[in-house]
Amino acid sequence: MKKLRILVADDHAIVRSGLRLLNAQPGLEVVGEAADSGDAVQNILAMKPDVVVLDLSMPNGGGLGVLRQLRGHSPQIAVVVLTMHEDVAYLRTMLAAGASGYVLKKSADADLVLAIRAAAAGRMFIDPNLCGVLASSFLAGTATKPACNSIPANRPRADDIGTAWNVGVGLSFSASGAKGKGPVPVPAPKKQGQQPRQHNILMSR
Repeated sequence: MKKLRILVADDHAIVRSGLRLLNAQPGLEVVGEAADSGDAVQNILAMKPDVVVLDLSMPNGGGLGVLRQLRGHSPQIAVVVLTMHEDVAYLRTMLAAGASGYVLKKSADADLVLAIRAAAAGRMFIDPNLCGVLASSFLAGTATKPACNSIPANRPRADDIGTAWNVGVGLSFSASGAKGKGPVPVPAPKKQGQQPRQHNILMSR
């Protein structure tokens, strides 16, 4: 069986090391890594992985810059964002830019595996921990009403991404749902010498 080829882009070595455990999952293989945005684009274009696991906050441009370049050069490569940011505005921005998945770093490793498999199959996956936030946004009138339907992940657009349950637990939602609120800037790239943030990667809740 052909394995899904994965490239991990994260500026923290401990995260990249932890994500090598994906090699223990049936049908998955980590074929490359990158520690900043420039290396990420270069390595992705050279290695042509099936799925990229991409940190949102990285030096030299950030994850959003990487995602936009990939959509222009290699739109067939699926991107799953792995991040600490729980703000729905970041989620909306990355989906509108073409991400196929959005997973929180505090989540269980099983969620990331599901996201990778969903993205490779042309579906979207959103971390189940964000479902409550999305529901609250809807009740507050700041998100589009959910609709249970399947959506392809290869051409997400800010004006037509619906909501859908994928692989049983993931939720994808409208990138156009905020009333009067467009996509917001992602966090600025970190400066040299900045202290690394704490992680809880690939650990059970």
